[in-house]
Amino acid sequence: MGGNRKGLGRTYLNLLIVFLVSGLWHGAGFGFIIWGLMHGVLYVVCRALRNRPKSTNPLIKAFKTLLTFIYVNIAWVFFRAPSLDAALSIFKSIGEFWFPRFNTGLAKCFNLDELWYVIKVLKLDRLSIGIYILMILILALLILLVFFGKNAYAYANSCKINIFNTLLISVLLVWCVLSFEGVATYLYVNF
Repeated sequence: MGGNRKGLGRTYLNLLIVFLVSGLWHGAGFGFIIWGLMHGVLYVVCRALRNRPKSTNPLIKAFKTLLTFIYVNIAWVFFRAPSLDAALSIFKSIGEFWFPRFNTGLAKCFNLDELWYVIKVLKLDRLSIGIYILMILILALLILLVFFGKNAYAYANSCKINIFNTLLISVLLVWCVLSFEGVATYLYVNF
């Protein structure tokens, strides 16, 4: 295909083809093709703009992050929806501001036993939104990390090996290993 040796236009076309093939690799449906192409378009746009001076304004950075988040989530709707009609139905519901209640199964994924005990002791589980409290707190923490925290590369470069970091990572590793509840199904089992 020529890689990047045949000019900028050909390079961008090759990148779009790679992402299209990536979408097809995930599944043989239009949703997967759209998902792959949307990621390809975003990658090409980012690559075309990468040499522009970067703004240090935190509001501009937050806006760019939010825009990227929304774009990628729209792409994931196409990936996850069983058909194009289902994906368009989801977008229609969003456009009409009609949202069903949050799935309690989703909220329970955030209710880690170690943290849920604190909710029970504080008797917050008796509230009508009790099952959603940890989900809201964890999502709020993640949003703060995304907008105000360092990225993994910056953190790895600034992280110093000391006793605190070593103990923290060790505890998190042990917690992760002990938290396994069973064998997870392979992600691409149905493809």
